[in-house]
Amino acid sequence: MELERLFEKYNLSSEQYDAFKDRFTFSQIQSGDTVFKEGDTAETFYFIKSGELAVSRQSQDRHEKVLDVLGPGELFGEIGLLHDIQRTATIKALTNAQLYVLGKDDFFELLKTEPAFATFLDELHILRLLQDSPLFQNLDDEALIKIRQELQENTYAAGDTLVSEGEIKDSLHLLLEGNARTCSKGPDGNEITSGYFRPGSYIGAQGLLTRQYQEYTAVMEDDAKVLSLEKKTFNRLMRRHPGISSKLPVSNWLN
Repeated sequence: MELERLFEKYNLSSEQYDAFKDRFTFSQIQSGDTVFKEGDTAETFYFIKSGELAVSRQSQDRHEKVLDVLGPGELFGEIGLLHDIQRTATIKALTNAQLYVLGKDDFFELLKTEPAFATFLDELHILRLLQDSPLFQNLDDEALIKIRQELQENTYAAGDTLVSEGEIKDSLHLLLEGNARTCSKGPDGNEITSGYFRPGSYIGAQGLLTRQYQEYTAVMEDDAKVLSLEKKTFNRLMRRHPGISSKLPVSNWLN
């Protein structure tokens, strides 16, 4: 997949492509080559043009466990740069591969000077949050983008209720900004705080697959931004894209 098509996939315009393209270098690697290892210093950001790469992490018994396989059109490496942390996984080529590479200095210069690049990274962050959910962990970026396009952004003020105890779970909620407190009624009718949700937390994911009732009430602690996916929208999306539904934890979600 050419770099211009990669940019189009993530909804960047041809003008934005012209502004970014000269910052990337082209790299070819051989099957078996390691792009980087878990624990390495983060220095680069990558787009995959061709080939397949394994994402692995060392288990407690010191064995490498493959977590995912990345292919053409996917990207990786931004987490270590954005959060200034060591690589959280090892990336190794399963086949000969071609990569577009963006160095750390260019990455942060684009982030400061190009609003479109910052918006792109915000959208990429949302895709990563979606993939962190057990419901969507087996989906590739192309499928996640389709789901992202159906998410509705809502804002809440401090004190607003997001979900109420006892109601049917009919939406998935992804907390982008702000915090929420969860509570339920005790035996004597008093309100009992049971926990807190921070940015990146999910509420109601399993309600998309099965009929369930909300176990708690979630109240916003401060002003918040939430992305929501209604069950009816999710069902319509799965009917249009059966390849996505086959990768979900429950394959018979329509039953």
